[in-house]
Amino acid sequence: MVYGPNVKANFASLLKLAEKNIPLPIGSIQNKRSFVSIDNLVSLIIACINHPNAANQVFLVSDDQDVSTPKLFSLMVEAFGKKPRLIKVNPNFLRLIARFIGKEELIDRLCGDLSIDIWHTKKTLNWNPEVSLVDGIKTCISNNYNNKEGEL
Repeated sequence: MVYGPNVKANFASLLKLAEKNIPLPIGSIQNKRSFVSIDNLVSLIIACINHPNAANQVFLVSDDQDVSTPKLFSLMVEAFGKKPRLIKVNPNFLRLIARFIGKEELIDRLCGDLSIDIWHTKKTLNWNPEVSLVDGIKTCISNNYNNKEGEL
C-alpha cells in the first residue's frame, strides 16, 4: 500500500481513527504488512530509470519495515502526539463478530498478512528506502491533516 499526501481508502480511515485516538479492539492482531511512502516509491522509480541493471526486471518496493496493524495504528496515534489505546481481543472473536454483522472483508484487511520481500530490489539496484516508516507516517500526517478544519 502506498501512502503519502492525499492518501485515501483504508489508510485515510485509520488516520482519522488515530487522530481521534478511539480505543480499538485490535491489540492482539499479529499480522505483518508492507507499506511504502510515496517518497520511497519515487526514489525507486528514479533508481530504475538510472540503473543499468534495472532493464527487464520486476522490483518490489516497501519501506522495508513490515508492521502489524496495531503497530501501524500506534505509530499514527503517536505521530498525532497521543498515547495509543488498544484493547486486546482475540482475532478469532473479531472474525466471528465480523461474520455476524457482514463485515468479514474489513476484518480480513485488518488481520491479514500482506508483506513483501524487497531483497532483490535492494541488491540489484543497490537501493534502500530513503524514508523510514515512522518518518513517512509523520510526513503523511503533516501533509494530510489540517489542524484548523480537523479533517484529513
